[in-house]
Amino acid sequence: MLEEIAQTCPSCAAESVVDVGVKEAPEVHYSVLNPTRRLPVEILGEIFVQLQEMLGGRSIAPTQICRHWREVAIGTSRLWNCIKVPYYSGKAAADAEMVTLWQQRSGGQPLTIMLGRKTWYWGPSAAERKNPAFDSALNSQAHRWKDMQLHVNDAIASFLNNIPEDLPMLHTLYMSGRPRDEVTPFANFSNASALRFLTLNGRLSTPMPIFPWAQLTKCSLLREGGYTWQDGYHVLSQADKLQAYKMELDALSAASDVHPLPGICLDHLLSLDVDIVEGANVRHLFDCLTLPALTDLRVIQTFQSHHLEHTVAMIIRSRCTLKRLAIGSRNVALTHGQLLNIFTLTPMLTELKLSFKGSVGLDEFLMDLMTHYPHHPVGPCCLLPQLASIKLHVNSCLSYEELAEFLSMRFDTTPCVPGAMAQLRTVALIPWDDTTAKLRNRGLDLHILGRTRRLELEEYFIPGNEEDDSEDEEDEDDEPGYDNSFDYYEYDSDIGGEW
Repeated sequence: MLEEIAQTCPSCAAESVVDVGVKEAPEVHYSVLNPTRRLPVEILGEIFVQLQEMLGGRSIAPTQICRHWREVAIGTSRLWNCIKVPYYSGKAAADAEMVTLWQQRSGGQPLTIMLGRKTWYWGPSAAERKNPAFDSALNSQAHRWKDMQLHVNDAIASFLNNIPEDLPMLHTLYMSGRPRDEVTPFANFSNASALRFLTLNGRLSTPMPIFPWAQLTKCSLLREGGYTWQDGYHVLSQADKLQAYKMELDALSAASDVHPLPGICLDHLLSLDVDIVEGANVRHLFDCLTLPALTDLRVIQTFQSHHLEHTVAMIIRSRCTLKRLAIGSRNVALTHGQLLNIFTLTPMLTELKLSFKGSVGLDEFLMDLMTHYPHHPVGPCCLLPQLASIKLHVNSCLSYEELAEFLSMRFDTTPCVPGAMAQLRTVALIPWDDTTAKLRNRGLDLHILGRTRRLELEEYFIPGNEEDDSEDEEDEDDEPGYDNSFDYYEYDSDIGGEW
C-alpha cells in the first residue's frame, strides 16, 4: 500500500507510515497536528480515486490504513462505483451483503458491473452458484448501470433472464462465455437507449440475442462466439450508425449456395476490421457492402483463402478514402498486379501493413513505382504519395537493394509536385545492412516487430552475421533466417491500435 501511495502522491508516502506506530502512540496519531489529518478531505479522497484508477478497478486499501482514512474513503462515493464479483465461490451471503453496501456508498454514481470470470471451468453444479439475493440487490440499481462485463456461466445465464429492461444509462456492454445449456434468446437489453458499444465474445443463444443495433456506434463479434458471415450481415444490416466494426468470423457452418442478398450502405462506418478464421463464403458479405466513409480497413485471413478481388471491388464500389490499410493471408500471396491495383485505388493512404504473404507482391518493380526519380517516364509515378508508415512481413521475394533505395528516397523526399509527397516516418521490417541503420540514426523510426515486443536494430543482429554492400558478397540468399523469421508473428487485432 505504501508503494501505491508513493506513486500517487509522493508527499504522502512518508505520512502513511504513521499507521505503523498507531498502537505505540495513539495520542500522536489522532492529534490534529498529524500530517495525515492536515490534508483536506477532498484532496485525500481524490488521491484515493487516482489510486483506484492506477490499480485498474476497485481498491479498498485506503480503508485499511487508519480510522481517518477509512472515514474519508467511505465518504468518497467514486471509490464504490465498480462492483466486481467472480460469481463462482461459496460466498453467496457475503456477496449479497457486499453489493448492497457498495451501492449505498456509491451514492448516485453510475456503476461499472463486472460479473463472472473468464474461464471454461463451470464447477460441479450451476445450481450451487446461483445467488438470488445478490441478483435482486444488483438489479434494484439497474437504472445506474453504465459499463457492464459479463463472463457468462450457467449461474449468470439465470441472472440474464431477470435483468430489468429499464437500463437508461447503460453505454458499454461486453459479454463472453458459452454456458453448457444454451440461453433462451433474451431481449433484456433491447430498450437500453444509451447503449453505444457492444462486444460479443461468446455464443449465448441461437438466434442471437436482441440488441438495439440501430443506435450502436461500435460493435465487435469475436472469435469465441464462432460467428459466421451471416451473423456479420445480420448486425450490419441493422446497425446503420456504426462507426467501427470488428468481426472474427468462422463460416464453416455457412451454406455454400447463397442467393444474392440486399446491399448494405453504411454512411458512418469509418473502421472495418475483419479476421477470417474459417471463412470460405465471406465473399458474400463483402459483395453486399458499400462504405463511402471508410478510412481504416484491416482484412486478415488465417486459414481459408478469401478472394481479394471482392475486397478490391468493395473499395471501388465505396469510393472511400482509405488512410490506413492492413491486409494479408497466411496461405495466399498477393501478387504484384493485385498490390498495384490496391495502391492505385488508395492514393491518400498514410499507413500500410502487409501481413504474412501479403508482402510477396511488393517486388522491385512495384517499389520502383513508389520511389520518386527526377526523370520518371510518363505513367504511374510515386504511388502512395502520402505514405508515412509501412510495415512488412519480409520474405525471400523482397529486393533489399530496392528496399534500401526506396527508404532513402522516401525519407528524403523530392516530390514531383511541391508538397505532394509525405516523408516516410515509420518502417517495420528485417534490415540486413548498415544503410538502414544510418537512416535510423538520422531520425527514421526503424525497428523490428518481434512476437511480443518491438526490437531495436542492435537487439536483432547476431554477432558475426552482419552483411555489407560489397559487390564480392556471394550466397546472400543462403543467409539463414530471412525466409521464416516472421512465420509465427502474431498480427495486431485491436482496431485503432498498432497496425
